Amino acid sequence: MNKATPLFTKSLFNQGLSCPTKLFYSKDEQYANQQEGDSFMEALAKGGFQVGEMSKFKYCNDPYREKITVDTLNYEDALRITNEKLQASTDAVIAEGAFRFGNLFIRADIIVRDGNTIKLIEVKSKSISKDDVFIKKNKPVTSWQPYLYDIAFQTYVLEKALPQFKIRPYLLLINKDAVAHRDGLNQLFKVSKDSKGRTKVVVGENVTAADIGDFDLLREVPLREVIDILNVIPVPNENVPVEHSRLTEFIPWAESLYISKIRHWCKPSMRCKKCTFKKGKSTKKCGFSECWANHEWSELGKLSASQFKEPMVTELWMGLGGASISKNVMLQNVPFISMLKPEALRPASEHGAVRLGMSPFERRKYQIEANKLKTSSYIFYRDDFLTQKSEWNYPYNMIDFETSTVALPYFKGTAPYETVAFQFSHHIMYEDGRVVHHNDFISWKEGEYPNIEFVRATRNPC
Repeated sequence: MNKATPLFTKSLFNQGLSCPTKLFYSKDEQYANQQEGDSFMEALAKGGFQVGEMSKFKYCNDPYREKITVDTLNYEDALRITNEKLQASTDAVIAEGAFRFGNLFIRADIIVRDGNTIKLIEVKSKSISKDDVFIKKNKPVTSWQPYLYDIAFQTYVLEKALPQFKIRPYLLLINKDAVAHRDGLNQLFKVSKDSKGRTKVVVGENVTAADIGDFDLLREVPLREVIDILNVIPVPNENVPVEHSRLTEFIPWAESLYISKIRHWCKPSMRCKKCTFKKGKSTKKCGFSECWANHEWSELGKLSASQFKEPMVTELWMGLGGASISKNVMLQNVPFISMLKPEALRPASEHGAVRLGMSPFERRKYQIEANKLKTSSYIFYRDDFLTQKSEWNYPYNMIDFETSTVALPYFKGTAPYETVAFQFSHHIMYEDGRVVHHNDFISWKEGEYPNIEFVRATRNPC
């Protein structure tokens, strides 16, 4: 296998599920992609890296000595090593195993072989409680939908690649109903950078499962029944043709779009606001503009991609708007904010309402009018402001604080994602406009739970 060999991966599947048109832009380097090199998203994933490393110890007492991880980015090598490990033992545990069926390719977080049965375990740093459910009224719960389709795709590939095995899919999640049973759990898995600048987790020397103790913080959830439901209901995207709308039909269809470089046009929607294939400051092509140029707009018909220069309807402020406002925006079938008819966006609940300042509807209306007039001026409700100000009682205490919420707790007895407060600065603003630094606090002591001292410090006089 060489670099030119096209592979349809989990990330491409997720892109296609959100918008099939993205598969065309993903294939072509001529198009700008704002997600490339997103350091913020990488930072968000660091907690997931730690959970992923800890999960290896749940299934193997010493995963580093036993070398259960397929630690290579080369597709050919990863497939070969995975197969060797899988065939070497009837009770193999493999992390980052590679599997391929045709052009479909996955790297599984953890698989555990038990004879002719394989547990497919997808590790996530998302938390779950005993009351959480995945399916309601035969539909995936919105907050769980990406995770469920993620493991469903992996299950599909693994069942095709290993038909001789029975595949049992699971999510391994953070148990929000549990607490840490030791101090320093988080510090056993320190996030670092390798020589190529890639994020990695450095595990403490000679750490074994016994050092971690129990694994109550990790909850294993079986998903066979959930995936069976996903396989027979339509995928959550109205742009997918009916004949390809079931998951088992969608996967090969999406794969063919990507491999064959076919652009399946999707209808513009407010979801396009989050499209990563926008030009921005790049000199590359803009996939977003080309999609919207392909659509037949009221009054305008089809436009060229170069004509999308003024603010689009996706940039309309949608605060307190909800799905109904988004729907009413797109029903007008115009691409630019300046072309919107404000009254069509007025919610029934705002008729006759009396309030200080702008209502959400009034704010959207002003934005539309400002775009029509091409003005950047603003509105200041002075009388309303003075009415509010008359109720202010000086002085005002302003506290800027910093906290940390991590999946793997720092301290014994604390829960996943429990807030740890470690720094604040306290300023006082007086009626004459003076702002005075009053107090501050920062915790420097390694291994010390800072929350109690944090609260005590807020009470200290200057």
